[in-house]
Amino acid sequence: MPEKKYVILDTDIGGDIDDHWALGMLLNIPGVEIELVLTSSGDTQYRTKVAAEFLQSVGRTDIKLGTGIADPDQHLQETFAADVESYSLDDYPGVTADDGIAEAIRIIESRPETILIGIGPMTNLAALCRCRPDLMKKCRLTV
Repeated sequence: MPEKKYVILDTDIGGDIDDHWALGMLLNIPGVEIELVLTSSGDTQYRTKVAAEFLQSVGRTDIKLGTGIADPDQHLQETFAADVESYSLDDYPGVTADDGIAEAIRIIESRPETILIGIGPMTNLAALCRCRPDLMKKCRLTV
């Protein structure tokens, strides 16, 4: 039996459909365990809600969500704003972390190796590197 691969997905989900597709595909790869979906860019609270609503709709509330570094000056497309307008993160049956960077650090510390997949701007991953450069030897970065 192949060894499990533990993944943190860093995503700017919520602008267009590509990150939904990537997350959906990742959910269906045998041997991959998504430890955290970490949101980046612009209004990261909005992006966390988009990820939560998507994961809940596909029955995968076992996946943790982390809100990453927000950039209030970055005005990005929020294509799914109407879809999540009334959605509250309190409605997500899974675990959510307001400090997604701290949660990512906790996960990386707990595993011999974590795969970091960046499909958005690398602000969160850069913060991880600055905050805990010692942990980077335990990570494989895929962008």
